[in-house]
Amino acid sequence: MNSIESGPPQGGGPRRPQTRGRVDIAAEGDLAYWLKALDTTQPQLLAAIAAVGDDAAAVSAYLKRGSGSEPPAAEQIPDGG
Repeated sequence: MNSIESGPPQGGGPRRPQTRGRVDIAAEGDLAYWLKALDTTQPQLLAAIAAVGDDAAAVSAYLKRGSGSEPPAAEQIPDGG
């Protein structure tokens, strides 16, 4: 069975950073990993975690849209009537 790894690697060779799972920045290496994976700065990362929690997908979305903007609007689907 294949599994998808998330978070910083625990040994082995380098791999493409994943932005899934929980953003855990307790260890210095983990902080560096998440800064690179999310292409952000430490103050921006800490602000994003404070705003949306530690879910990596939510943090990534928050950083992409910016802290001062509204979330994207939901797609409007006509009801056909």
